[in-house]
Amino acid sequence: MIEIPAKPFPYPLDPAHTALVVIDMQRDFVEPGGFGETLGNDLSPVAAIVPTVAALIQLFRQKQWPILHTRESHKPDLSDCPPAKRLRGAPALRIGDAGPMGRILIQGEPGNAIIDACAPRPGEIVVDKPGKGMFYATAIGEILKQRGVSHLVFAGVTTEVCVQTSMREANDRGYECLLVEGYTDVISLHQAGIENVVASGGTSLTVDQLRLIKKYTKHLTIIYDGDGAGIKAALRGLDMALEESLDVKLVLIPDKEDPDSYVRKIGAAAFRDFVAANKKDFILFQLEVALKDAAGDSNKKAELVNQMAETIAKINKAEDFTRQQDYIRQCAEILRIEEAGLHSLVNKFIRGRIEKQESRAAAQGDAAKAAEQSTAGGPGEIADTPLPSDDESISLLFRHEQNERGMIRSLLDYGLKTWDEQTSVADYILAECIDLYELIDNKRLLKILDLYKSWYEKGQEPTTKSFLYHEDQELSTLAVSIMDLHLEISPNWKDHFEGKIATPEDLYREDVLSTMCYLKLRKIKRLMEENQQDLSKPHDDEELRVLLQTHKHLKDLEIELTRNMGTVIVK
Repeated sequence: MIEIPAKPFPYPLDPAHTALVVIDMQRDFVEPGGFGETLGNDLSPVAAIVPTVAALIQLFRQKQWPILHTRESHKPDLSDCPPAKRLRGAPALRIGDAGPMGRILIQGEPGNAIIDACAPRPGEIVVDKPGKGMFYATAIGEILKQRGVSHLVFAGVTTEVCVQTSMREANDRGYECLLVEGYTDVISLHQAGIENVVASGGTSLTVDQLRLIKKYTKHLTIIYDGDGAGIKAALRGLDMALEESLDVKLVLIPDKEDPDSYVRKIGAAAFRDFVAANKKDFILFQLEVALKDAAGDSNKKAELVNQMAETIAKINKAEDFTRQQDYIRQCAEILRIEEAGLHSLVNKFIRGRIEKQESRAAAQGDAAKAAEQSTAGGPGEIADTPLPSDDESISLLFRHEQNERGMIRSLLDYGLKTWDEQTSVADYILAECIDLYELIDNKRLLKILDLYKSWYEKGQEPTTKSFLYHEDQELSTLAVSIMDLHLEISPNWKDHFEGKIATPEDLYREDVLSTMCYLKLRKIKRLMEENQQDLSKPHDDEELRVLLQTHKHLKDLEIELTRNMGTVIVK
């Protein structure tokens, strides 16, 4: 006896007395042009279950357990089709009418054949049934009795009509029934001796299922197919698991495989080893996938910062505080943003959720207020708390880039101005960039820097306009985004101060020096953080000595810069 996790209680599968019943996997219901489509049904959900049903059939064939196929069909003269059934509704074609695959639901017609992926093999039972249920006007009861079958596993189309009707009929006749809603994977894994496995019993996890799992363990490993659809499914809805304080790991099966096929391919022991070696933390996996998708898109990266902060904010139990802090630290390192900034963003989401809960509680406890809200914006509506703005995320994510843009802006605005008696601002910035070049995050900015340097060394005098009107649209757009074209001194200053008010043009030396110093400080701070991470790892004596010397050198550079600038705090 094999115990299969099921709802509402585990199902005792008795291999010696079990048969698979595949309901109506015929062309009329599955393929375009058939009866299902004439009823106005969306065939995509039906087509989606075909691989699962085919895999279930294959599993029973390997185990040499009996398989019974049904076809909903009628005699050519329709003598077994009640008029009420034929005339019901308003389909484009009725039972017996000629369609693209022959007469609809008529025995012997092409459309009445079972699809190739689930086609019966010699020795498998095929029964034509004139009703929704498989026992009505058929010999199925006698066939199962003769074979000693007491347990039935159901699959096929459609679940809510013919499959459930047949299963209810079987229940009434004393059969132990199991409806397979999604996967054969769990059966194969149990057969392989991997028994701490359950299936979600549908297309996605639910809160109730997660709470049921939590009664047995806080550690949940979710296995998905490794194709694009599997990855998307892995990222969908798992925030619920975090809210339930579950430790969630993901495992992606190699592409073109699923757990069922893969455990049969490599065996139970190797499958266990594969799962152990390929577990990925859900939050970090989500971040890894999203970073690849964002690539060089600044807006997508800003959205990603918001998304990660919102996900981490869902870890809201007091006992999970340390875990939440650890995720903030790891995500900040991967995103290369300040940990304090990400921490602040996470707290904004937490505060937003609390405010929303408080608003709902107040609305439920105050009938007058609820009625007022109903008048203003619909029954029970509560305005959502605003999410952190994209500007906040962009500022957090691209603080390095903001300093890099400042350097390029200074070069374009002031490059031709005098720096000292012998050099220009361009000479100063280009010389300082030699050590900074490889540390620039936004490589598109380097295109402007390289082009400016090329023109300048040829004796040309590049300005902002040289790039604003450049034939390369990417360079032109980037130059526009760098410029502070929206900033100007308010005329109201003249009402409060006498004399000349200094303009950016007057203060360009201070501006350039400050811009370059802040850029250096930010890069030094990052190098120190990376060096400290290396220091936390095992090293031999020589490697440790080099790392300590590197740290001292970077610290000396930081002290020198801050001494020259005065008190400086880099956030």
